[in-house]
Amino acid sequence: MFDKQWVYYSEKNKNVHGSSCPDIDPDNKYHLPEFIKNLLANRLSLGSFTLDSYFNPCIDNLSSPFEIDGMMDAVDRILMAQESDEKVTVFGDYDCDGITATFVLYHFLTKYMNMNVDYYIPNRLTEGYGMSEQSVRKIADSGTTLIITVDNGIAAANEIQLLAEMGVDVVVTDHHKKPEIIPDACAVVDPVNSRENDPNKYLAGCGVAFKLVCALAIELGIPEVTEAYIPVVSVGTIGDSVPLLGDNRIIVRHGLEHMVDTTVTGLKALLEQMPARKNSSGGVTGSYIMYSIVPKINAAGRLGNSQMALEMLLCENMNQASELATRLIDENTKRQEKESEIASQATNAQNILTKDSDAIVIAYNKDWHHGVIGIVASRLVEKFNKPSFVMAAAEDNTIVGSGRSVDGFDLHAALTHAKEYIVKFGGHEAACGLTISLDNVQPFIEKINEYAQSFTDKQLPPPHIVIDSLVDPEELTVQNIELLDKMEPFGMGNPEPVLCIPSLQVERCSLVGADGKHVKIRFSYIGSNNEKKYIDGIAFSKSAFAPLIGKTKKAGVVFTPSINTWNGVTSVSLLITDICDGEYSIDKDLRCVYNDAYITCRGFTLDRNILAHVYKAMSSASQRFGQDDIMKIRDTLQNHGINCTWYILKTALAVFTELGLIKKLNKGMYECIAQQDRVDLAASKIFTGNTAQRKDNNGLQ
Repeated sequence: MFDKQWVYYSEKNKNVHGSSCPDIDPDNKYHLPEFIKNLLANRLSLGSFTLDSYFNPCIDNLSSPFEIDGMMDAVDRILMAQESDEKVTVFGDYDCDGITATFVLYHFLTKYMNMNVDYYIPNRLTEGYGMSEQSVRKIADSGTTLIITVDNGIAAANEIQLLAEMGVDVVVTDHHKKPEIIPDACAVVDPVNSRENDPNKYLAGCGVAFKLVCALAIELGIPEVTEAYIPVVSVGTIGDSVPLLGDNRIIVRHGLEHMVDTTVTGLKALLEQMPARKNSSGGVTGSYIMYSIVPKINAAGRLGNSQMALEMLLCENMNQASELATRLIDENTKRQEKESEIASQATNAQNILTKDSDAIVIAYNKDWHHGVIGIVASRLVEKFNKPSFVMAAAEDNTIVGSGRSVDGFDLHAALTHAKEYIVKFGGHEAACGLTISLDNVQPFIEKINEYAQSFTDKQLPPPHIVIDSLVDPEELTVQNIELLDKMEPFGMGNPEPVLCIPSLQVERCSLVGADGKHVKIRFSYIGSNNEKKYIDGIAFSKSAFAPLIGKTKKAGVVFTPSINTWNGVTSVSLLITDICDGEYSIDKDLRCVYNDAYITCRGFTLDRNILAHVYKAMSSASQRFGQDDIMKIRDTLQNHGINCTWYILKTALAVFTELGLIKKLNKGMYECIAQQDRVDLAASKIFTGNTAQRKDNNGLQ
């Protein structure tokens, strides 16, 4: 909180500039308030949607599976295997996407095609992702003559060639980026490289497997049976964080609406142990699936027992399925404990292999658990705002790890640039997995730094929050917020609405929850009838900021709205993302150079004049100072007519620390360092990066 820039969609959201937003609903069919029209102006521009198709995605509008290249070849080969009574193995993956994909295809082939089918899920800890020579030899030795991959296979050209030599055919179904060498399989079904507005382009692995099942069902004359798979497919799609555009939106919306009525016993058993609050449409929410269901399915694979999750989905006995669901929940608890332990260690200096000047962060410890390092990598990205890798020891002097990236940095392209130092890698722009020799870590870092140099002329975005729309607090009625349910499912490509109220009065704040981890804030504002009105908000896991919030009189608030019912009273509350101390005024003339579709306000940018005032106040206050002193410094500056937000103070501290003017001590303390010579602010990357955003679209100051 208090330390990210707030940026807006300015070109798409014309209301930010003071003019009316596009007439999204000209016939007033949905009676939309202005802020929802603003949201829709952004959302409808991201996909090939009309307002009706966006609000009411219909299962009948799913595109034909045969529009995907290679689908007919895949269907023909599977039908041939059925006719010849061949043994087929579905080769899956250990994450939620891969598990649900394996379930859908295996279940259909056995139940509706009565085929001789086995499945193979590689062990995450001992085998890693995808096919290996060991795994394919084992499958071939079992008598399998056809392998169908789900959520993998596109990068397995060597293994598929080996299978061909052993007389085993392969049908590849995948959704990952295609490599330079495409496997020589009897069919390759991977829509990732299709045209931009192709409804299949963003399918998850389970989505591609589902489309294969739909194609088979059409050929068999039983297309109606495929609808029962959609709740499971929606879980895998949400879990893989693919854009909820095109057919994904239809699949997930339908799946959420029918989730509680699923006929898949194993999924029903897990849902019953994780009760969900339904939305106004009677369905569950995407966030419930993402945070309550997906982690349980993923947990088994992370700890090396992904078979358990698949067994649960396939189980048709409710008692047995419930037992498996309980075990999955227990596995997830273990996963959380291991994750917390590694996360606390990952920022220790002895576990960091990179320097502050490097473009990336690499944390390594030989004893870390392979199954949770990807989650920890995401935490490092939040902390350092750099692409981050968390690595652990493997065999033969190699280390394995997971990487997560920041906006604007293509991780897959960076690893491709450094591939000479990598044993193997895979993934996409935002996330990856890799294996590297321990001896090659330093040249790998240098190669990534070399790649990162290409970004020096186009400043990467600083940590920021993208705000969909300003909103008048009087618009936050229960009826209006229930309209947001029509925008579900939320996720990648269709994020939950992020709104901003520029100015609220802070009445009080208090710590709530277990161990007082959360901050509850009571805000007030003057309504249109000149009466004082109140609205509550909560900031989860932000107890450290309670003293700052308590001293704040006026605040701009960024939040996602929520509906709460307490003691029979239903009201709107704010799930707070960030707070800016002081009244937040929009500067319409200030644009960020890194993206001309954004604007930001002066409360989040630095200039030499304000830095001079801040440094003078800090250096004259005391040689050593802490956060309480910083708040006093801010009050002193404001008493002298210098408006200085907490964000500016924190960023100024970072600039002064970078330039050696101030030294950061332990326990939140700082020390001023005496200087003999003038210091050039241009030597600070933080300052130059921040001020770059003050340029207009032509790059002029």
